[in-house]
Formats: sequence, structure tokens, C-alpha cells
Amino acid sequence: MPSTKIQHIEDWPLIVKGQWDRDRRTGCPLRVIVAGSALWSMWTGLRNLAGRFMPVKVRHWSFTEMADAFGHTLDQYLFFGGYPGAASLVDDVDRWRAHVSDTIVSPTIEKDIIGLTRVEKPALMRRLVELAGDYSGQILSYNKMLGQIQEPGNAATLADYLDLLSEAGLVTGLSKYSGAAYAARGSSPKLNVLNTALMTMPLKRSFDEIRADRTLWGRIVESAVGAHLHNTAGRKADLYHWRQGPHEVDFVLSRGPNLKGIEVKSGAGAGRRRGRVAFRERFPGARTMLVGARGVPLEEFLSQPAVYWADYDGPFARDETRTETAESEGDEMSNEENGRETVRESTPKYAGAARPDPWRQPIVPGWKESEDYGKEAERKRFMSDGREQIAALARGEGSPWLWERIGEAYMCVIPGHFGDEPADCLRVRVESDGQLLEAALRGLPHFVRREDLPPLAEIVELDQETGGVRYCYPVLASLAATVSAGGDPLKGLDDEGVRRAVGSWYLANHVREPPWYRRAVGEHPGLCADALVTVYRPFIRDGSEHTQRLFDLAADDASAEVARLAVPTLLGVFPTRCAKPQFWALHALLWAGLLFLPREQLEKRIRHRSAARGMDPAQRALWLAAGLFMSAKEYSPEVVTFLLTGREPRAHHMLNFLMPEEPRRRDLPEPWDDWKAPDIGALFEVFGRWFDPWGGERGCRYELTTTGLRADWLLRRWIAILAERGPEGREALGSLARHPELERWYEKVSAARETVCRPPVP
Repeated sequence: MPSTKIQHIEDWPLIVKGQWDRDRRTGCPLRVIVAGSALWSMWTGLRNLAGRFMPVKVRHWSFTEMADAFGHTLDQYLFFGGYPGAASLVDDVDRWRAHVSDTIVSPTIEKDIIGLTRVEKPALMRRLVELAGDYSGQILSYNKMLGQIQEPGNAATLADYLDLLSEAGLVTGLSKYSGAAYAARGSSPKLNVLNTALMTMPLKRSFDEIRADRTLWGRIVESAVGAHLHNTAGRKADLYHWRQGPHEVDFVLSRGPNLKGIEVKSGAGAGRRRGRVAFRERFPGARTMLVGARGVPLEEFLSQPAVYWADYDGPFARDETRTETAESEGDEMSNEENGRETVRESTPKYAGAARPDPWRQPIVPGWKESEDYGKEAERKRFMSDGREQIAALARGEGSPWLWERIGEAYMCVIPGHFGDEPADCLRVRVESDGQLLEAALRGLPHFVRREDLPPLAEIVELDQETGGVRYCYPVLASLAATVSAGGDPLKGLDDEGVRRAVGSWYLANHVREPPWYRRAVGEHPGLCADALVTVYRPFIRDGSEHTQRLFDLAADDASAEVARLAVPTLLGVFPTRCAKPQFWALHALLWAGLLFLPREQLEKRIRHRSAARGMDPAQRALWLAAGLFMSAKEYSPEVVTFLLTGREPRAHHMLNFLMPEEPRRRDLPEPWDDWKAPDIGALFEVFGRWFDPWGGERGCRYELTTTGLRADWLLRRWIAILAERGPEGREALGSLARHPELERWYEKVSAARETVCRPPVP
């Protein structure tokens, strides 16, 4: 199979998009795999491929994979971790350590993280990886981490770096579970390596010596459990830790209504029983389980994904009511459902060979979903209910539960079939049952006109409560089927029907823009704006990570009227302190406001919000950056004060707004062309201290991707503008050339100043 280093091709996402669209038009069933070790979030230009790709994260190899492929025992897996490339070196520990360090860990940090993102303190990030290996399984505040690392930095920088390392599959920081998302975000993290090789690799001790150290080996066992849960949870379960005073449980799995506290015990005994009891008392309805000795055997636990254990309701998972005597003797336990029974090494529920690992199923046409053991029951229920309601389905009636799954299939959002033909995806869903397929296809165009469909506001409320989009995919599928049949999808829809249709598009993920959407925006901008506000008001309030459609607002002029009507309302929804998803939503809405709102209206909003007290620095950075587009004379003094009293993240946030990675519109005048020389000089002084000049000449600003390149382009542009401003520009350049904190820019500034001072050639 031919392959190439695609990152070396200029504008590769646009090329892939064009080729993909051409293949779709010509009916070519080609699938393209873009693979790499870099973080998916660091790949640039991916918004150009919206609706055309499905990210597939390749996790660390599990215990069952290493055992099947290389014959690793449980102890070998705990020591050597899940790196298959190093598996052949387990007999030579020194060579194994060198291989993991030099060819896996170091390139991941240097090339995949530092090489693709703006990391101001690389030494701090490297020391954070080392610290995580030493303190994996322990709860450390960011200030305590800084004290251990002894590198300059702050808590915000450490938190950002920990997020990058987690995305790269090296280290994660587990938040404390409290039942409230805002409290979890502010807690001290529990460090956990995502591959136990990161713990054993730096140690200068043999396998037998580490195995004999019970304390260290216990930490390795606990870290292996945490890594397994994190690597297999994906988006189907959330992983935390919990500690309240002297009581704690090692890990907490949250999956819908299921809450599971997990205690790990590597030696004899029953672990911290009081911690499990305190957890159940603090969160009524929660369940707990013990992993290791006198609980679920470690080998069995590592053979099932996190979602299995989150939903598991067998022995060792229900309320533990063992007496202190039985616990100390270690021979009996009491279970609420099973009564008294003798503790065994394994239970009938999961005894014997491990079930096939669903995370290893190939994503190819024809693959049946097997993500957890509950899928089989759901599949059988769908087929049974569908056959019973064939007549109703043919009329567009029948259970909304059935239509939800029919709609997901027709819109090609079932795993393994992203981008397939709708009828083919639906055929997979109904397991090639011809009668059920015909009924679903016949009834689809009628579904959107059902009188019992709830209004959009109720659909959004259901989405918020259940975490699932109950109606949006069937609505979109119904409209798409109408288009395929040659009909007009919007014909006959009342105002609420149009709102429901457009709102379903805003709610849906992994779906390309429908062909009728632009027409709806042009003919019904007020209804589309109402739908946008209805969908995104609760998303913004709750901090949901669902901002793609907001960025689409500023992509072209087609959404100008919708933005003009909806953006003022949505800008008033943001709280004083924002989470990261709210930050990006604000970024998108402010850009849409700059493009389409009346200047006076937006200027009034910016002036009011930028003066608010108690606002988090990231949000204030966006409001002030937007203010620079309005008036540099008014906002530059406030920007200078803001940046001088903080650290580098503030400058990064402002720069990424002034110079976004993907410009909203290329014909938008650059605001600095009209700025006065003193204002440009003052802003250069505070921005220049955080960004280094890059070597060589840079091209058009729209070709630049990384933050460093865009900062270099902007600061050089400001230097060039000052050089054109006569005496005022000369004075500003002279001041910058003498500034002690701009030494890195002396060469660029001095060269521009000499050009200005040089007499003209006669």
C-alpha cells in the first residue's frame, strides 16, 4: 500500500477534501487512512474536513494483546508495559530501557508535542514526565509539583502541559470526583502514567529487585489499573479519584447513572474497606469493588474494558457488608444478592477465558458493534420491536426509540460506517432484513412531519438530561430521504418544523452540512437564529464541548443575518468565569460579531464585558483582543497592563484571537494598519517578551499554522509598520531597540530602524 509523509504537503487537508469529494461524486469506494503518532488535536486544517473523517485513537496495547502476541505474563506486562516495539528486548532490560527512552518517550515529547505546539518551557514538561513516573498513583497539588520539579513555571502552565501529555498517551492527571464538574476541575490531580513502562524505565534496578519491593510493586499495580481504565474508557465513561479526609478509593468510574468506586489491592488483605464504605455513604446508590487479592483477580480485570466494569453488577461490586472478623480472617464475605459465600479466586460471572476485546475490532464495512456486553441485548430488542412495528414504520410512525437508531444508521454515524451510503448503513442496522429495510426507507420521508414530535426546546432539554440526541438524527435522516426521492425537504414545514430541522443539524455530530441548510438560512434567518440560540444557550451555560457550528458562523457571508440576530443574545450567556469549551465558544462568537454585527452594538458589549470584575484571564484576553479591533487607542493601555501583570498564556490567548489559525475571512482589513505608532510600540513591547523571532522569511499570514510562526509574522509586520510611520515610528523603534526584555528582537528592530534612518539614494 503506498504511503507518504502527508504533513510535508502544503494545504494537505484541502487536497484530501477535494479528492474525497471527487471520489464521492464518481462513486469510488476509496477509504483513506491518515495515521501518525502526533496528537490529533495538533493537526492543523482539520476543520476543512468536517463531516469527512472519523478519528480513531490507537491506545496502548492491553494485557490481553501483549499476552496473545508475545506471551507476556501478568508480571511482565506490569513491568514492561504495553509497548509492542520493545517486547523483543525483555530479556535485556538495559537495552529495553534505552529503546523505550530514546525511540518512544523522547520522540513523543520532542517531535509530537514540543515540535508541533508552542511549549514555552520544554524543560518543565520533561521534568513533569519524570515526576509522574516517580509519583504515579499519588495526589499532588500543582504547587507541590512545582516544588518537586524546581523549574520556573506556574500552576496554569503545569495544567496545560498535563493535558498535552494526557492527549499524547504518556501521563494523565485524574480529577477528584465530587458530583459537580466545576469542583472536579479545581481539584488537585492524581498523577497516573498511561503505560507502566514510564515507571520502571528510569529505575536502575532489575526485574526481580523491583518485583520484590512490595511498596513499589503495589504502586505499579495500581498505576496499571488506572492506565487500563483510562485507555479503555474513551468517551463512554469518565475516570476520577476520590478522597475525603482519611478515606479514599483509588478510582471512580462514572457512566450515566452508574457510579463505581474501585479499590486496588496488590497484597493480602481486603484493602481500605472503610474508604469504600465512606464512598457509598457519601454517594448513595454508588457501588464499590475490590481489584486484586480477595476481589476481582487482576488478570481478569485487565481483560475487560472500563465500560464493562462500570456496568458490572456481579459479586465484589455490590454493597460490601463483611464483618471486621470475616475481613481479618479473609475466608468469607457477605453479598446483598448472593448471601454468604466463600471467597474464591474467580467467580462464575467471569471465570474461564477472557471475552474478545471489543477495542480490537477492525473498523471496516460489515463490522457489527460490540463495544460492550449490553449492545447485543439492544440489537435483539431493535430487531424484535422493528419487526412488530413494520406497518407503523412504513407510515413514519412507530417508536421514537426505533427511529433514533434508524436515523443514526441512515446518517452514517454508526461506528465503522462513517461516510458509507445511507441505504447500505441502514441495511447493516436491520441485518439485511428486506421487509424491515423497505419499511424504514418508505417511512423516513414522513417522520419529520409527525404531529407528535416535540418542539426544539424540548429536544435540547432531552439531550441535556439523557446525554443522547433522541430526535435529531431521525429528523435529519427524514429530510435527507426526501431529498434523495427528489422532493422538497422544507415544503410543508411550519415555523417550528424549520426550527426543529435546523436545530437538529446544530445538535448532530459527524454529519456533513445538509443541502437544504443554506436555503433555510437564506429564507428563514430569524428561525435559524432562534434555533441557534435554543441549542447553544444551554451548551454554553453548561460548558459542553460542542462548538463546531459556532465556528461555521464566521466562515462566510451566508450566515451573516443569522449571526446578526443570534450572536448578541449568546454573548450575554457567558458566565464571569469560563471553562475551556466556553472559552472556544466565546472565541467563535466574537469573531462572528466582528464580521457581522453593527460596530456600535459590538463596541458597547465589549466595553461592558471587559470592565467586569472577577473574570478569568483567558476570557478577559478575548474581550480585550476584540476591543483592539474596535479602538487600539482605547484598549492598548488596558492590554499592556493586563499582559504585564500576568504570564505567557494571556499573550497566547490574545495572539490566537488576533491571528487565528484559520482566518474567518481573508478580506477583513487588518486593524493594525490604522493603529498609531505609540500604540503599536506599546503592544510590541508586551507581546515581544513572550515570543521569540523565528529564522528565515515567512510567507503569507494565511499559510502559517503554529502559534510561534503567526507571532513571528505579526511582530515583524508591526516592525514594518513602524518603519513606515516617519519620526513617530523611528522613535518607537529606538525605544524598542533599547528595551532590556526585548534583546531577542534587537537584530530585527535595529535593522528596521537603520532602514528608516538611512538617507534616500539620490
